[in-house]
Amino acid sequence: MVSSVLQPQPTLTTAETLLRLRHTCAHVLAMTVQSLFPETKIGSPRIPVVGTIASAMKENA
Repeated sequence: MVSSVLQPQPTLTTAETLLRLRHTCAHVLAMTVQSLFPETKIGSPRIPVVGTIASAMKENA
């Protein structure tokens, strides 16, 4: 009975785990900033870091 309730979770890769951790940390940081500075507005377009790194690598290749 217990085995039918507890389904194994899919294994996350290191990259996926790191992405989730960074995302969670970003939320915690945003909440902290807003609690210290209530007038702060959180939200901006995403910065394409991966694209920037990839294009920089191509330029230096």
